[in-house]
Amino acid sequence: MGKRIRKMSGGLRGKIAVAFFVVALFCVALGLCFWMFINKNEQESMYLGRISELEEELETVRSEAWELEQKEASVSKEEHEEFVREIEYDFIYVPAFVKTGDFVDVRIRYPDGSDYCLVSHKQIKALNRENGKTVIPVTEEENLMFSSAEADHVTYPDSKVYVSRYRDTEESALSQVDYLPLSRVYERIRENPNIKEISFEFDEEKRKKNEELLISYRDPEEHDSTFGDWYDTGYGSEDLTGLPVEYGGEIWD
Repeated sequence: MGKRIRKMSGGLRGKIAVAFFVVALFCVALGLCFWMFINKNEQESMYLGRISELEEELETVRSEAWELEQKEASVSKEEHEEFVREIEYDFIYVPAFVKTGDFVDVRIRYPDGSDYCLVSHKQIKALNRENGKTVIPVTEEENLMFSSAEADHVTYPDSKVYVSRYRDTEESALSQVDYLPLSRVYERIRENPNIKEISFEFDEEKRKKNEELLISYRDPEEHDSTFGDWYDTGYGSEDLTGLPVEYGGEIWD
């Protein structure tokens, strides 16, 4: 009987030992899982903290870049727009759908069908349709280009100075200026102390060729020496002195 009791007691101790071992193993596993969970959270917190730091650094870099860009833009604006003025013009045709505040190109179309861009991407500041006047901000150079275009408009009566409105104001969509002014206007642009840098290359031969092609559209009755070079008119020739007839001239008779 005693042996049987001792045998049962030994079996019970074995079971208890196994149970303790299983519990211990479970605790170790649970502790390991808990440690892994804590470690994972710490790593995630570290990563999130590092990401936050990187985002702050990136935002600082962006802010500094923006400030630098604004400073450069400010300097550029002072250099290139120092002499921008709002000027009123009365010879520009503005279509009915164009309104104040729109961005436009100002172009000139000659009676032979050729068409050129005078200035690109300008905002209309004021528009009076009753008297046909339009206010546009221009640089000194652009104002002289307008003066040349007005002279062309008078010289070739069927020519038209007009605006075309922008729908897409992206830089890639902006027009390139390709109008060539009168030779004497170009000389004025070169001599003008308010123009620091000329924005285009002048081709005198091309300008003269264009004038020769347009000469048949010119109105000789409206001749004004301030408007362009007048070819084949005889002015300046040896036969014409510019004096009254009694003094040997042939112009004022």
